[in-house]
Amino acid sequence: MKCVPDYLEKYAYDISTKKDKVTFKLKCTCGCQSFDVLKNHYTAEEERLVFEYEKSLPRTGWHSIYCGIDANGNQYSYIKILGLFKKYVKYPKAPYFVGIEVIKAICKNCKNEIIVFDNRLHGLSSISDISEEERNYLPHFDIGDGKSGKVVMVLEQDGNEENEPQLFTGIQIYIDAGNKRRLFYGQETD
Repeated sequence: MKCVPDYLEKYAYDISTKKDKVTFKLKCTCGCQSFDVLKNHYTAEEERLVFEYEKSLPRTGWHSIYCGIDANGNQYSYIKILGLFKKYVKYPKAPYFVGIEVIKAICKNCKNEIIVFDNRLHGLSSISDISEEERNYLPHFDIGDGKSGKVVMVLEQDGNEENEPQLFTGIQIYIDAGNKRRLFYGQETD
């Protein structure tokens, strides 16, 4: 049974499976097992756009937000006032790059870059439709922001994806540096 996603298969070693989880370590094609691991971040301009978006979100106070679907199949949101009245709330569209998360590992020896996780392409959420803008978005990385060490990955599969390891439902990426294993990134992908 195949349990490692295709895009990581040539880098995976020391593979073990338990129940609905597969755990493996990464090794570069040059044989090196030490990497600088980076997560994408926003540029100054993107941070400004996110700030403007967050300022434009409706103020709901301490009210819970409820959702519904109207007769035409459109989703809507509302808050309840005094438990009797509905006040409809309209959310602006977020910038297209919000929510895109990419993790890459750069080999310490040969500087080969491995995309370890891109939520647009990997995991169960990757089967949803994405816009052309999202697909073409190039994430930004700063070399100094990463963590160094050996990379250990844990992929969760909820049993239905046994034959399709690309559609994992959860991912954890650990950095093992000097016998200290720390979680670098963790996410549900469904």
